[in-house]
Amino acid sequence: MNKLSFIIKFVTAKGSGAKRSKSVFLPVIGLALGIMIVLLTLAIMNGMEEEVFSKLRNFHSPAKLKFDSKSLGEVENVKTFLDTHDVEYFSTIYRNAVIKKDDDFRFISVIAVDDIGKFADHQLGISSLELNRSPLNPLLIGNELGYSLNLSPNDECELLSPVDINLATGSVPKASFQVNGIFDFDILNIDMSYAIIPLEAGKKLFDKIDYEYLLLDTELDRKQLIKIQQRFPTVQYISWEDEYESLVSAMKLEKIAYSFFGFIIIFISAFNLLSIMSMMVMRKIPQLGILMAMGMNSKKISEIFLVQAGLTVLVGSTLGGILTYLVFRLNEKYQLLKMLLSDFPLSNFPLIISWQGALAVIFGASMIIMLAGFYPAVKVSKLNPVDAIDYIK
Repeated sequence: MNKLSFIIKFVTAKGSGAKRSKSVFLPVIGLALGIMIVLLTLAIMNGMEEEVFSKLRNFHSPAKLKFDSKSLGEVENVKTFLDTHDVEYFSTIYRNAVIKKDDDFRFISVIAVDDIGKFADHQLGISSLELNRSPLNPLLIGNELGYSLNLSPNDECELLSPVDINLATGSVPKASFQVNGIFDFDILNIDMSYAIIPLEAGKKLFDKIDYEYLLLDTELDRKQLIKIQQRFPTVQYISWEDEYESLVSAMKLEKIAYSFFGFIIIFISAFNLLSIMSMMVMRKIPQLGILMAMGMNSKKISEIFLVQAGLTVLVGSTLGGILTYLVFRLNEKYQLLKMLLSDFPLSNFPLIISWQGALAVIFGASMIIMLAGFYPAVKVSKLNPVDAIDYIK
């Protein structure tokens, strides 16, 4: 009988040894489930982050340059700089307004952009725009906003700017628009709260324009950013991460919080393993004493429990990895997440996890289990053979 076979039979023996204890498999199952839950949680949160962040990045652009009253005179110079560095951009203004159809209205954010057709194609994924068929100004809206106001393509509506009200006459600036496209980002804040109009129409409608922006198609590299800051110190550079720092932080914190539930299962498995080993030590003190009397030293006795912990880690982590892989494959084939999250606003996103992240989770879980095996191993190493043989349970 080899050493590994002996250890397996010894730790699974029950009573007289004729039967095998099934409780030793509970930590294995717990470890496998814990690893699977953590890996799937990370994969779901990573996929959701990638989906949400990519959509927000596409809609709002990866970065923007902000011009206030002090820097408005630098707009053309900055455009020239960007052209020489092959950085594409949109000239835009942002304003709040009211969209109205018949007696229904909503408060929304309006983005007035210089090339609405290109913006629709690049940022919104709308390619079939017919912008020149109507004398009215074109308007792009989200599907949720269109649904709430019963607006469809080619319908007419009005935009009003209450901020620019004429105090003398009490009249509110307004303009008529025609819906030329409806975008769908599956993000309620975008689909319900935004409308896109041409820049010229925006400048006519909005009298009080405090800021202008250049939306960049990519973030500036370090050298370009330094040049911008040196040549145009009054121009403010805002990256996507800066603008949505609170959202990014919240989603990362949420990912850690959800992953913690999986690690709770792993900790429970570790305590379960510790309890099983401790009970085994108490039940098998006479047998351990006989082994020591036969010449097995305390170090080799301790190895029994360390090997048990190692086998738990090996089998449990392997099983957890296999289960996670199967869930990934089933999700690819049958779109399980889409079915389970059918009522969730964002239900169609991939499962994403890096091999480095997966290894880090498995390694961390394995260390927790291995630490659980050290205590009984240390306790066993201190047994006295004579006292152990005479021990009465």
